[in-house]
Amino acid sequence: MGVTSTTAVNLRSKASASSSILGVIGKDKDMTVLDCAGGANWWRVTYAGLNGYVSSTYTYETGAMDVVTLPAPVCVEQLVWTTTAVNLRSAASASSKIKIVVPKGTQLTVMDCDGGPNWQHVAYNGMRGYVSAAYTAKDLG
Repeated sequence: MGVTSTTAVNLRSKASASSSILGVIGKDKDMTVLDCAGGANWWRVTYAGLNGYVSSTYTYETGAMDVVTLPAPVCVEQLVWTTTAVNLRSAASASSKIKIVVPKGTQLTVMDCDGGPNWQHVAYNGMRGYVSAAYTAKDLG
């Protein structure tokens, strides 16, 4: 599926109006929707070689679903396992506070796609936090 901008719109790094701006997409520009991992109000799109998020408020849907081959996002209530000991952090940033170190081989529940493509918002031992997606896998395979 595609979307077209109704006005100039910010391409953001996360599905949040407070996240960093990767670029500005002009009015009446077509974007390819990668998924709706940003929730009901955000599209994860690709435009001019950049992937990011745009607010659905400033777009309208165009065309049928395009076939875009990407790794399937690990999202809501799916299980992942740590591939090494990994820091459970308070925010989706390597500079955020470490809550605890999660051991290698630990099963985690992904709560939502709030962390974007590089971080996963997870539950572990009654705590919630973020782990780098680089250190998790969908199976122990």
